[in-house]
Amino acid sequence: MNNKFKVKTGFTPLEILFRKISKKFFCPKSKRFLPAHLFSYPYAPKSSKIRFLTGFTLIETLIYAALISFIIGGSLIVVYQILKTNSNVYNKIIVEQEANFLLQKIRWTMTGVSTINSPAVGATSSTLSINKINFSRNPIIIDLNSNNMRMKSSSSQPFVLNSQNVTVQNLVFQHLAASSSIPEAININLTVSARQFSTTIYLRH
Repeated sequence: MNNKFKVKTGFTPLEILFRKISKKFFCPKSKRFLPAHLFSYPYAPKSSKIRFLTGFTLIETLIYAALISFIIGGSLIVVYQILKTNSNVYNKIIVEQEANFLLQKIRWTMTGVSTINSPAVGATSSTLSINKINFSRNPIIIDLNSNNMRMKSSSSQPFVLNSQNVTVQNLVFQHLAASSSIPEAININLTVSARQFSTTIYLRH
């Protein structure tokens, strides 16, 4: 017995129903589905127009733009403050390192001193001149010139001790006289890039 099967092609009943419903739109006024072509101009009445696109209103857009501007502005301010703080910390470290280096140079000069030529006892000066024991290029002179701290020995040309990253605005040497319990000393006041540094070096004969 031969059974012939007829194969139908196309959409299923559920798909056909979905396509029919999708071609209609619900009208809130009549509370029923209407053909889609009635919702297109010029057939659709004003009361039955439906918005199918969503978006932001002008006020919402302005509010969001203001919020974004506020967030970006605040972020830029925070980043600027962080960079400024890092820069200030870096400059502070550079100044301290330069000042310590200059004071170490003065301490080396004051090691093994036999005579302090300048300043005189009880006096102050921007120039320090000393003679060292068993040193063939006496005297050693440290002075301030054009915001630079210089050093020279004997008749040689002076050379700058500080780097170009800083300026030395002030350099004062004070010759302190010896007492019964305190040896002779030199008090140094140094100003490097507007920061004050001071120390006192006692002579060890």
